[in-house]
Amino acid sequence: MAFKMEAEIKENADDEKQPGQLGRMAANRAPRLRRKSKDLQENFNTLMGPVLEQVFKHFDTDNSGNLDSSELKAAFEAAGRPADEETIASAIKALDTDGDGEISLEEFKAIAWRVSLG
Repeated sequence: MAFKMEAEIKENADDEKQPGQLGRMAANRAPRLRRKSKDLQENFNTLMGPVLEQVFKHFDTDNSGNLDSSELKAAFEAAGRPADEETIASAIKALDTDGDGEISLEEFKAIAWRVSLG
């Protein structure tokens, strides 16, 4: 369902660029779609939050409250995801919203949400 919602948001964004009534209708629909998507993400976090926190703590081997590159690599490997140095560096760059070079629990939850989208 989340993947479908993200696809609808992207399609609507394309429609917003169209002239005339289609563009106006899409612009009116955009806030509702974003709200639905946010609701889905909040539901995901409510349901999966405790599990994700346990997983995060399992891989946070130094108990720092953040995953460094080696800990993130172990998490990627456990999930069956590519875990080469370039992939891990790219993931940290893309997901490290506070710029500290590590992944916090909230950033980790955001990774899980994105992965759930496909």
